[in-house]
Amino acid sequence: SLDASDSNQELKKRRFYVMNERNKKESQAVGFHNVKAIGAPFLYIQNKEKYFVREIPNSLILFPTHTHEFFTFRSTFDTYTNYLKELRKISHNFKKITISLGWKEYTDAKIVNLFENVGFKVISMGHRENNPRFLINFIREVSGHEYASSDSFSTAIFYCLYMKKKTFVFGSPMSEAECVGDYKKSLNHVFLEKYPELKWESFNHVSHYNIAVKELGVQFKNSPKKLKRIFGWNLKSIIERVFQAK
Repeated sequence: SLDASDSNQELKKRRFYVMNERNKKESQAVGFHNVKAIGAPFLYIQNKEKYFVREIPNSLILFPTHTHEFFTFRSTFDTYTNYLKELRKISHNFKKITISLGWKEYTDAKIVNLFENVGFKVISMGHRENNPRFLINFIREVSGHEYASSDSFSTAIFYCLYMKKKTFVFGSPMSEAECVGDYKKSLNHVFLEKYPELKWESFNHVSHYNIAVKELGVQFKNSPKKLKRIFGWNLKSIIERVFQAK
């Protein structure tokens, strides 16, 4: 990951791509001026509707904060146990609840059983890196639910809003639990101040689609032709990358 405080001027001269205007301004504020907003990768998936499944009324899909190769909770099981205790306070409001775990938690039978034992369905979208099906899996699973939620702000929240799901933030941010590894503290307090309408207490059972439009940088989405030009994608560059990888 990049350190915004890095004084390496050569690094700061390189071109970087971000999702939205906020990302661009924040990058420029710390010296990264060669930044271009192009919108979120999610926006470039064509014909999303072909991956949709039938929506189950009054169903909820949850995206608790997950760990990865470089970050974990001091006690992952205890952190998820506390999250479940909070969920039980609102679970009676929903007909069906699905927990989407990160790939690492999904391999832990104790965590999977923690949720299955109270009647929640447990799934995973799989690895995010080098997995072209990740976002397709996300679209398919989310499309089948009326509601979506997470304990923390993340792209999952904004993607669900973009899919016009009734999305809210609920629970103590798991990212504020005691952690080990490379992980920045939660920005929940910043986003909740900016978007108080996404709190469980005030989301009002509607989808705040306009927030996704802003955060995913919809206005910066490029045509396929322009995107090819931005990244220099052509037959020659593709062949060169193939041979470089060998």
